Amino acid sequence: MYNYNPDTYPIKAVGLPKQERSEVKPYGVYLVKRGETIVYVGSTTLPLSELENNHRRYKLYGYTESEFRKNLKRSFVFEWALERRETTRQMIEIEESALIRYFKPEYNKANHWGQYPWRASIHNGRYNKEMVME
Repeated sequence: MYNYNPDTYPIKAVGLPKQERSEVKPYGVYLVKRGETIVYVGSTTLPLSELENNHRRYKLYGYTESEFRKNLKRSFVFEWALERRETTRQMIEIEESALIRYFKPEYNKANHWGQYPWRASIHNGRYNKEMVME
């Protein structure tokens, strides 16, 4: 197994404050299933139970209503596609994007943002499109 050492080869997004450039956190990719059908793919730093609670009780927390949250049923099951591990937001969003395009979940919109979560992060200033290795 390859172990990335950010001290040896730091990855950073150009234009962000130093502390945000290659921040490594425990990110994972999760799926939501209706029976055996995968209906949603997302990424998170949260434990799965906390994430599920946030989606199910989004109104209580003041989160935006999405098609997925609006149609979320008690029978839907949350599980890890890629368990949380130390990685960057950029890397996990690339992996999440690949799984979305592979599974084609009903609630991940087939548009510019829904198929490519990293594009939304670039748009929202979480990191820049241009990546450099130092």
